[in-house]
Amino acid sequence: MQKRLTNLYQIVSKAIQAIEPIRVDKNIAHNSYDFKLYGEDETLIRNLVIYICYSYQMHIIEYGTLDPYDFCKVMNYKSRSYLFRKHPNPAQLKGLTQEEIQKLYGSGEYVWDSYFENALYRLSTEPMKLSYSGKTFDGKVIHEITSILILEQVQVIIDEKNGYKRYYKFRASDKFLNNLSRYFAKINLEAFNALRKSGLQNLYLFLTNLKENVLFKKVEAARVNFDLLCNLAEIGASENKQRKKYLIQALQKINKVCKLNFELLWEKNGKFAYQPVLKFDLSEVKSKQDRVKEMAITFDNALLHLLVKIYNQVCSNDLELESFREWFNDKNKNRTEKAWAYVKVQYEVFGRSLDINSTEVQNFVNTGTYNLSYFVEKEDINS
Repeated sequence: MQKRLTNLYQIVSKAIQAIEPIRVDKNIAHNSYDFKLYGEDETLIRNLVIYICYSYQMHIIEYGTLDPYDFCKVMNYKSRSYLFRKHPNPAQLKGLTQEEIQKLYGSGEYVWDSYFENALYRLSTEPMKLSYSGKTFDGKVIHEITSILILEQVQVIIDEKNGYKRYYKFRASDKFLNNLSRYFAKINLEAFNALRKSGLQNLYLFLTNLKENVLFKKVEAARVNFDLLCNLAEIGASENKQRKKYLIQALQKINKVCKLNFELLWEKNGKFAYQPVLKFDLSEVKSKQDRVKEMAITFDNALLHLLVKIYNQVCSNDLELESFREWFNDKNKNRTEKAWAYVKVQYEVFGRSLDINSTEVQNFVNTGTYNLSYFVEKEDINS
């Protein structure tokens, strides 16, 4: 099964209108409650993380640039004025005395002290903590804490000749980007945005990941901890009867807005029925063709990002769609770099180790096509 690298005019163009389901790191979706660790910055940081996922998938040429106007448009923030209000407790000033703060402001060092810039500062300096608990087959209970840094670098650019307009350049960490190619769940961005005011975004991320896990394993239902769901739904009531009532309302809203199509059942956990069971429709299990198409799109996306990065390193021309297309289609230019990119992304997405001089790799450099037969065969085995 031969496939040409996705039409560059389609995937690279800024004119992409339809917002596809957005790939999100499964670790982050499963641990969405850990966004709570960011305190008052939780909502903005969560939405910035999702926007960065969106940008990686939908932007190629302009990826790595963050325009606050585009962020507000994509994430459905009605006004930018809130984003640039001064933050009462910027992370950059944490632990400093008033004298030290005044000295910092007078030193000429840039201070990231608006709500928006403080969130970017924290994403680049504070790894996101991811917690895990599980039980082994031999009865051992394991609790684990890991972390992932979302951004490795952030720059603010202030255009003094254009009304002091500001935008940002960022570089996401390799670990974060690799998971967007190999270990991801997919969310509906419109539904995610619609849940911000109701405080149900964390619950939606968790349930989306849960659904994908259940359907992948082809099991019908999942039993989920009652307290965890209540915490994800931000239910403040202390009495279980009230918590159950509010949780049912939250899950009904998620089902309606996000169309996750689950049935909520309750089992007795002791004397009372406080064990939620989510039953999913197994008819929604992805077909082999759907999985192959999904991974092919993911591969295209990751490979194009790496090829754009290589173009910026080896070409003196400014990065534009037409110049990039001509460079990519010229089989005599930077053959080694293009081959290396193909080998690297094949390993990152499909876990394959290829020789850079193999027929498959050289065929890609010469023709821009690649063979999906390996992944099709793998899906046949797993089906």
